[in-house]
Amino acid sequence: MKKYLLKIALFFVLMAMIDVACGWAFDMLRSRLKGGRSYKNEYIKNVCKEDILVLGSSKADHHYVPSVFEDSLGYTCYNAGEMGCGIIPAYLRYKIVSQRHKPKLVLYEVTPKYDYLQDNGYSHYLGGIRPYASDPVIKPVYLDFSDNLESMRLLSNMYLNNSCIINLLKDLLKPTPDEKGYEPLFGRINPKLIKNKQNKESREIIIDSLKYNYVVRLIEDTKYDKVPIVFIISPSVKQVNDVSDYEPMFELCQKYNVPIINNISCESFVGESKYYQDLIHLNHEGAIAYSNYILPQIKTYLNNN
Repeated sequence: MKKYLLKIALFFVLMAMIDVACGWAFDMLRSRLKGGRSYKNEYIKNVCKEDILVLGSSKADHHYVPSVFEDSLGYTCYNAGEMGCGIIPAYLRYKIVSQRHKPKLVLYEVTPKYDYLQDNGYSHYLGGIRPYASDPVIKPVYLDFSDNLESMRLLSNMYLNNSCIINLLKDLLKPTPDEKGYEPLFGRINPKLIKNKQNKESREIIIDSLKYNYVVRLIEDTKYDKVPIVFIISPSVKQVNDVSDYEPMFELCQKYNVPIINNISCESFVGESKYYQDLIHLNHEGAIAYSNYILPQIKTYLNNN
């Protein structure tokens, strides 16, 4: 019996040692990053001090070119947007950066599905956050969207890092150049796709109260920090007449007296296939054109800061 208990004890000691070693190994690997999304997370977590902070999902990631803002406005800029990001990681990115440095302006690209509407749960948002979930700023928010057992799982370094292994190795072996967080897209959409009618199924707008609450918290926190925040809706390649998905955001911005810029049907970009990589995202040429287009729109909020 004693030998049996000793073996169990040794097993748990060995697992604890392996777990500690894994944590050390992942920290070492992250310290060697030079580019890619893993590097972006590390930069936001430990370094970012730029004047203009871009937040949001894939449209933020691909539509806002920091070099355009820096060259024209004379302020530094970092694009902290990410594909499928939504309000949960975006809120945390603001909190992490604002502890170190208060930006002069936050630009938030609105994506209703990821920011305040119900979708397929929270797991796809939490995976990218999990490696940093032991941070005292991140942990309470992370656990807000998790089940009751998650706080126990977070004690394991292996669990903390299991969602980032593939991206981390990819970024180590073949890092993409860092362009202040901006990720350009190349290629052009087939013009025939633009001519097709856009069939949009009518559906009920269901608010996710937990995500919506964090949009409110972001607004309240930026106000408390005296950091101007501007919500923006990027152009669409097709004319969009139904903006009902955005109505909750319009109402929220009106309630809190926060600016929201609606460029979804901007004439300079609707139907211009040369500017789009697909039906949703601008290509690099379009991103440069759009970043230049919104300069006058955001300049006034910098001047008032």
